[in-house]
Amino acid sequence: MENFLFSINAILPLFMIMAIGFVLKRTKVANDAFFYIANKISFKLLLPVMLFLNIYDTRTREDIYDARYVLIAAGGIVIVTALLMIIIPKLVPDKRKIGVIIQGIVRSNFLLFAVPVVRNMFGEEELWTTSSLLPVIVPLFNILAVIVLSVYLNEGMHKGMLKKTILDIIKNPLIIGSLVSYGIIFLKIEISEVLYTCMKDIAGMATPLALISLGGTLKFSSIRENMKYIVMTCFGKLVMMPALILPVAIALGYRGSTIGALLALLGSPIAVSSYVMSEQSGNDGELAAQLIAFSTAASVVTMFLWIFSLRSLGYL
Repeated sequence: MENFLFSINAILPLFMIMAIGFVLKRTKVANDAFFYIANKISFKLLLPVMLFLNIYDTRTREDIYDARYVLIAAGGIVIVTALLMIIIPKLVPDKRKIGVIIQGIVRSNFLLFAVPVVRNMFGEEELWTTSSLLPVIVPLFNILAVIVLSVYLNEGMHKGMLKKTILDIIKNPLIIGSLVSYGIIFLKIEISEVLYTCMKDIAGMATPLALISLGGTLKFSSIRENMKYIVMTCFGKLVMMPALILPVAIALGYRGSTIGALLALLGSPIAVSSYVMSEQSGNDGELAAQLIAFSTAASVVTMFLWIFSLRSLGYL
């Protein structure tokens, strides 16, 4: 019962907040324009400030950055992507779907789910696990997405798209927030209490608003044609990814919040931004949107089961 309650408390609050967004949209209290603006504010202001503070709050803990831990996450994602680039084309004949499916299996909504999941399970003091992964994982996801969305559709890398994505990574508010925070720590600059309090209040808005926006943008439609691809991709994202990489981290001795952050990275739903990249690159944007919706709904069950199982085995 203790493990059951631990699992419920870790994951249910997130989906309750998402449900608020879903209800607001269906009851027409909020429209698409609201969710568009809310997403933009979250991405450009709230989430970067939250990430900045998560990193800044670790400034007195010099022993927490673990390069091997980051390598397990990044290396595992790269290896799985390479394997999928060999396997998926043999299973999916439509070139417009291949890159979307590979991106869907690999690329998670880590940004929205990592911090609240780890905080709910272990508290604010263990958020360094997510802060150490985000500056590496965010650009890695974008680079891999460009590769898999280009190579099959264009039978080679689209140079214009690659250049644009590299520029987008450099200008990414999350990357900027991370680098500024690390720079301030390196220069040993102390933020004033007034500024810190202001940023803390801003950061507190990030997760609720982002999750409400996600709930409001979910759409379940036109699924019959793509159902087999939806099932395959959701299984790969929510079950296969954690099953392949988590045992490596566990075998190397990682426990607690480090496993929790990896689970949030590997087992959380497909990233919302995957739809935008799929649509803009000429791939199957409709399939990408369906994958986001169904992986988000299915993750209510899979994330609970992962947390409950890992907790029962003593790894969380």
